[in-house]
Amino acid sequence: MFSFTYPLLWLVVLAQTLVCLGLLRQVRLLRGVALDRPLPAGSRVPHFSGTDIVTGRRISSTSLNGGPGAILFLHSACPKCLNLADSLHGSEISKLGRVLVVCGGDESGCKMFSERLGPKIPLLVDTGADVWNLFGVSGSPSAVSVDAAGRIVRYERSLKAADLREMLAVAAESGNRGAAERALVAKMQGI
Repeated sequence: MFSFTYPLLWLVVLAQTLVCLGLLRQVRLLRGVALDRPLPAGSRVPHFSGTDIVTGRRISSTSLNGGPGAILFLHSACPKCLNLADSLHGSEISKLGRVLVVCGGDESGCKMFSERLGPKIPLLVDTGADVWNLFGVSGSPSAVSVDAAGRIVRYERSLKAADLREMLAVAAESGNRGAAERALVAKMQGI
């Protein structure tokens, strides 16, 4: 009986080793992936830059300067993202504020969004999820609204077209309030 249990123990050790290696592999895959901890409201927009696949021009986080605006996070393999892009029309969005699309996934898949949203909406391909990680975004479709001062107003996940319109309106209102408050402070300092 001793000879039977000894090999059985080694099989148990081997099975546990395989489970541990599998867990370590998953942890390594998760490293660098945002765990849906978005930047809080009031945070400054972190700096990022890239090339707009629509125009070939260099774009960056400063593209939203003078906002209000929103950064829309879409993924090329996301059916909800395609539905959202179909329900938005670039000219309609650009009337509400500045919008920048950050697309995760492959470039050919991201080009579908530029075709659906129109040429007025800059689109940055983020294959390494670098921009997504800067903002703490892990799901799509998501958006971050930004006021005129370059501060985050709101984060929204599982976004719909109406949500984006509302976010841009709130960001515009926030920017107007901020401008009024700055003007009041300047006036009081002048007294």
